[in-house]
Amino acid sequence: PSIETRVCLIGSAINNEKLIKQLKELNIPYLTSTDGMEYAEEDDPYYETVFIMDDFDGKIFDTLKSTDNRILGAPVIGTIVATNEPLPYTSRPLYCTCMQGLNLCFTNFKTKEHLAHLVTLCHYMGACIRKDMSSKIDYLVTNTLHGPKYRTAVSLGTAVMKEEWIHRCWAARHRDEPCKATDDEFLVPCKSKPFEGCTLSFLGFSDHEKSHMEEQTRDQGGLVADAGDLSCTHLVVEESTVTSLPFQPQGKLYIVVQEWFWGSIQIEAKAAESMYIFERVEYPARMTRSSTTSSLLGKTSFSRKRSRLREETLAKLAQETNGENSRQLPPLKRQSTDTSACIPDSMLDMSCSTTTSVKGEDLKATVSQTAAIVTARYQVAMELLQTEKNYVGILHTILNLFKKPLDAPNQAGGPILASEDVKAIFGSLPEIELVHQNMSKDLQNVMQQWNDTTCIGQIVLKYAEEIGRCYPPFVNFFESSVETITRCESRSSRFHAFLKINHAKRECGRQTLAELLINPVQRVPRIILLLQDIKKHTERENSDHPDISNIQSSIDALKKVMTYINEDKRKTESQKQIFDIVYEVEGCPPTIVSSHRQFVARAEMIVVDDNLCNKGDHISLFVFSDCIEVAKRRRGMKSQSMKSPNVHARPPSAIRCLKHIKLMSLSHIKKVVNINDSEDCQNAISLFCRTPTDTQDWLYTFKNDAANVGKSRLLRLLSKHRANTMCKAIDDNFICSVNSHELDVCTVDLGSTLGRAVRAAKKSSRKLTRAFSFSRTPRRVVQRAVGNMLSPSQQRPPIGLSRADSTTSRDTVDDDEMSDGTGLTPSMSVASLFETKYYFFGFLSSPLI
Repeated sequence: PSIETRVCLIGSAINNEKLIKQLKELNIPYLTSTDGMEYAEEDDPYYETVFIMDDFDGKIFDTLKSTDNRILGAPVIGTIVATNEPLPYTSRPLYCTCMQGLNLCFTNFKTKEHLAHLVTLCHYMGACIRKDMSSKIDYLVTNTLHGPKYRTAVSLGTAVMKEEWIHRCWAARHRDEPCKATDDEFLVPCKSKPFEGCTLSFLGFSDHEKSHMEEQTRDQGGLVADAGDLSCTHLVVEESTVTSLPFQPQGKLYIVVQEWFWGSIQIEAKAAESMYIFERVEYPARMTRSSTTSSLLGKTSFSRKRSRLREETLAKLAQETNGENSRQLPPLKRQSTDTSACIPDSMLDMSCSTTTSVKGEDLKATVSQTAAIVTARYQVAMELLQTEKNYVGILHTILNLFKKPLDAPNQAGGPILASEDVKAIFGSLPEIELVHQNMSKDLQNVMQQWNDTTCIGQIVLKYAEEIGRCYPPFVNFFESSVETITRCESRSSRFHAFLKINHAKRECGRQTLAELLINPVQRVPRIILLLQDIKKHTERENSDHPDISNIQSSIDALKKVMTYINEDKRKTESQKQIFDIVYEVEGCPPTIVSSHRQFVARAEMIVVDDNLCNKGDHISLFVFSDCIEVAKRRRGMKSQSMKSPNVHARPPSAIRCLKHIKLMSLSHIKKVVNINDSEDCQNAISLFCRTPTDTQDWLYTFKNDAANVGKSRLLRLLSKHRANTMCKAIDDNFICSVNSHELDVCTVDLGSTLGRAVRAAKKSSRKLTRAFSFSRTPRRVVQRAVGNMLSPSQQRPPIGLSRADSTTSRDTVDDDEMSDGTGLTPSMSVASLFETKYYFFGFLSSPLI
């Protein structure tokens, strides 16, 4: 017969109502007993009894444990209810499943009793304990950071935890919600830090760098002492500036280089000191040219003195060979990294030794051949090749020193950066390196077979299309790459240490990653300058040279690439600004995001009338290439200042400070009225608008409240982009000027206390009227409904404004028959505009019956 599982509640678990309710939900039969001995010794062929207890201590627990019965804690039942899993089968007592499935290893505990207690707690939480450290171990638990097991864990990338981790997990065993020991709330505070138990001192660093390293030491659990202090365990030395110690080391003091310090932070564990021991030397090794800054940045260092001496020597030799007796050549000079390095060895090797004599005719032929080949055009071509090689070396350094380790699948301590951050930093850099590697090889082959007919332009022209394909993605998002580096470095101490280690290496030439990444941005303009120089010297030497047209085609192709990069960058930044606006303005229409639309400017305004919103409200006008977005500042929110949207960090949607009011097309703005400044009116403009769905004209008046977009500049921008929208070269009649008294506009009371009080009283009156009215229909809804019911023939035109005049069409705006310089037709006077402004509200306020 099949054996069924039943549970037996022991001791205080009998009164655990929550536990009994969970057992009923699982349909598990249960029994109750004081000590459970009647079921522990019973050999029932039909049931297997599982004992459940609230606490794993006491005589009853010890007795049941000694009889090899299955014992579970009450939290296990709660986990089963939450996960819909069956009762776990385990030979050991299991109180909770906090560590279930984890393999642990212990080391560096002084007493066996202490270690046995920790092992027992881990067993009660479902963990499995292993004696030896291997790749199957998930966590190493230790109190001190030394020993063979610790070294093995560091080499395997296994996380090292403190004893506190076990106690925290055991203390959380009674939680209502199941938890895991791998949750961040347990792992992060209990993970061993690299410098715990260590006292560090620093020697040879600048004050700023020393202060920074001391701060990092404290953050990583270590202590700081002065150099020479007897309590110091590690002395970190700047190997490039320190050649000897100012004191005699005493005791067990590790003298290590700074790479040990940053490497320990990077792997989040104390690195092996034996690999980073500081070696005292009397004379530091000289830095070779391959590690200099000029080499990394693609700059060729020509020594004018050496070049001049070489030319003088060649001239002297050529003069001496004209005599009857040939003389011995001077000793062969060693190759330098200057101009002579750009000349093949075969050109300089004019004699095999200092004792070999050369005949006058042979020497004259050799010198003349060298002078013919080493021309200005050849030297510039060699400079192009040399800078190309240096540039490829920089790209190789960036990718192999920075990107490759960050992309490695098995990084010690886990990935330093997320894959999306790595992609954001390096972008299309691998494709750029591949293009320039191939171009460098082709240039090398051409320069090895140099002659008067050699063409350089066709090689660059061959790769112009690939350059135009892989450079724009990198250049356009270069600022984002630098921002990502800064953000990740400030958030991740491991990435900060990773950069510090690599920046100190010779390959970087004391350049930071951000400084190295700027080289691709500058490379294409440098190639253009070198090609222009080659073309100039080619035209001087041979005006009919076939390479002239190729070089010019290459220059044009690269300039086209630069133009495309700049244009694409401008469009990218504009699109980012539009997305920032959509994110900042609550209720902003999503249709505002368009590939053909560009952001132009943002102007902070104050509403002067009540047509668009309440008088005195602060609004923002976002001017685009074909429309205007009007957004109102939400109550209680501060303005985002006068800057463009792209300079602000995106605010959370819950605290958006602007609210959408209206989106107006520039084609619907018939006139922009420039209101002349007076004592009662300052910096005011009006927009005379009419949309195809409106039955009347609207006049919106604002006061410019921004310093970054002045009134005159705003008028010019509106006129320019409105003309582009209407497909006109220029629209002189779009802006008209009037006096403030003609439109009855006053801006004095906008900022006064009395004006604010009056506007607040009007607003309160409207709210009170709406609250006590029998009809709660909003006023604007009534106006819209009445306007839709009336046909165009039934609607009376405003006084002094005919139907033809009220509809401002494109033909009317373009009419040259203007009465004066205001841009208004005779039938459309300023008075008629003012009457139009108030006619519609007066018409709707009259009785409907």
